[in-house]
Amino acid sequence: MIMAGYGRVSTGREEQLDSSKNQKDFFEQLAQSHNHTLFRVYADDGKRGGSVKKRKEFQDMMRDARAHLFDLLVIKDFSRFARNTLDFLVYFRELKELGIKVVFTSFGMRDMTEVDEFIITVNAAMAQQESANLSYRVKFGKAVTAKHGRVPVYSYGYDHIDHYTLVINEREANVVRRVFDMYVHEGKGLRLIRQILNREGLKTKLGNEWSEKAVLKLLRNDLYSGILYPQKGEITNYMKQTWRGIPKEERKYMFERPEYRIVDRAVFDQAQAILLQRGEDKKNNGHRYSNKHAFSSVIRCESCGSSFRHLAPRSHGAHAKWGCRGRDVNGAGYCANSIKLDEPELYAELSAYFAAMTRSKTFLADFVREFAALYRQN
Repeated sequence: MIMAGYGRVSTGREEQLDSSKNQKDFFEQLAQSHNHTLFRVYADDGKRGGSVKKRKEFQDMMRDARAHLFDLLVIKDFSRFARNTLDFLVYFRELKELGIKVVFTSFGMRDMTEVDEFIITVNAAMAQQESANLSYRVKFGKAVTAKHGRVPVYSYGYDHIDHYTLVINEREANVVRRVFDMYVHEGKGLRLIRQILNREGLKTKLGNEWSEKAVLKLLRNDLYSGILYPQKGEITNYMKQTWRGIPKEERKYMFERPEYRIVDRAVFDQAQAILLQRGEDKKNNGHRYSNKHAFSSVIRCESCGSSFRHLAPRSHGAHAKWGCRGRDVNGAGYCANSIKLDEPELYAELSAYFAAMTRSKTFLADFVREFAALYRQN
């Protein structure tokens, strides 16, 4: 008989017992002891155990079952198959209709498709209740440790010692300071910072390449300013594994931890203000901040308010141009402005304008007055 195995790889303290390799070894030995041919072992990450629709390996298993690539499916226990009783019954019935035998090792090597469905339903409901109890215990435990100042396990710039202790990792901390410097003092955007970090071969805490989202998360991490928020989010639905971030004003616990400060508080606050301003600009004007090119985020469309974007030359010897981002992305129905500005002509016009301005006798005095007014405002 051709056999397949299905399990979920734990991500907690039992990960060594439930690793992909150990699960494969378990199913291989089981197949050999019963004279079955092992087709494949399907194993999903334990974090994605809620909805079966989001479990890639589970969906691969069902696809192969529909193609009749195996005759027997072996699962360790009911909770590994599905936490939701409804999901459990829907997929169990489909496997039964496909003529595939289903065995749970925790229930013996008996073909469960031959068992009264009432027994199946009771066991599935018990598995769902156990998941609910586990979710409650985990949530309660996190609330207790948060009250005492639990620190994050993975946070770039720090090494985790125990539940309540971190030490600054100076190599990573230097990268953190550099990112804040690039963002606050050099005016670089998330995309450019990501490109710089990846070009230099720097990796995230988990060894991945940097994304704009990862750079944004770094810039928003209050821990770098010496403020610890142990509970930034919570699971709102244990079966769907939906998570919501908790706004700062709703967080119950906050700890001053100056020994964890990597970035000066004033610099951190500047970064938050810039993030807020750029977010508002994107929301109100339909464009994102960029400084990739000389005129990025500088030229605005008089028709729709979008920023002009850099349009690379389409042929050898041609010049780059600038056109309305709103029209380029959303089409002529969004914006009627079809003007394309030639980049060399832009440089020439600006050069002539500033040359004329600097010849004015009042230019320097006007400049100093405007600068002083802006300085007083800030």
